Amino acid sequence: MVWQVARQRGTVVAMASVSRAASRGSAVVQAVRSVCSARPTQFPRRKVVEPNQSNIVHDEIKEVLKGTNLEHIQDFRHLYRLLYPGPVPPNYRDLITVDAVRKELMYLFPSPLIRPDFDPIAKRVPLEQLSNNCIELDPMFRPTSAAHFTGNPKFFNMLAYDELTAAMTEVYYHPLFEELGQQSLKRFMTETVDTTVAVQQQQLDSKGRAHAVGKRKTSVARVWVWPEPGPMPKMKVNGRPIAEYFKDTDKLLAALAPLRRLDVADQFSIMCNVHGGGVTGQAEAISLGISKALVTLRPELKPELDREVAR
Repeated sequence: MVWQVARQRGTVVAMASVSRAASRGSAVVQAVRSVCSARPTQFPRRKVVEPNQSNIVHDEIKEVLKGTNLEHIQDFRHLYRLLYPGPVPPNYRDLITVDAVRKELMYLFPSPLIRPDFDPIAKRVPLEQLSNNCIELDPMFRPTSAAHFTGNPKFFNMLAYDELTAAMTEVYYHPLFEELGQQSLKRFMTETVDTTVAVQQQQLDSKGRAHAVGKRKTSVARVWVWPEPGPMPKMKVNGRPIAEYFKDTDKLLAALAPLRRLDVADQFSIMCNVHGGGVTGQAEAISLGISKALVTLRPELKPELDREVAR
């Protein structure tokens, strides 16, 4: 008979099983042992060590830290690291005093290099623990390294680089250098001829009419405009009255937009031939032709027509 022992939650359980070898030629022996239950092991609770420093002192320290860069500190372990060198002992809360905090807050190195997000609290480390390459101190044992206040060990190297860049810039913009540069560039410069031709004023025909061509998409309109004051000036498109040619009011207003803009619809007569495109394209082509013809008759109207086109 093989005994199997299992322990669960401090209780010893004994189970019996019958071996096949022992049961050959004999009756099957079934033995069940009662479960022996043992009392669970009692572990003593860990005693919580209350800090010797009272909450009143902690509140006073927090009041002292208000308005400083250390106001955000919640864990006194971090405050201990700022106040004292070396590892943090278990009773670090008892070692922090209000006087020590005030003393460290008074120990500030006034410098414009201090950033708002940098804690300007310096640790008083013994000189024998300092390395020459670690930090630089003045005779009052205050740090003078830019890395201590800016967090950038190469701060002065950056300043030197800026000075060098400024010096090179001054050399580059030296007047003598500019003169030499212009002389050297003359070898690669050639004289060019101004090919721009002034736009000649279009002449009026024998009847005193201004002629212009307006194009919009595939529509082409040839427009003649002449001054003819009167209550009923002539306005024809392809030999038909313009109101009959453009039965749609929107298209009619688009074709006469320059006259409406300048309020001179009763001072000019218009005749135009238009072909190609749709009704909208023809109306816009006629409008452009009328604008060009009006500028030929009255050049002072060009700024007002340019503002209309810009809209």
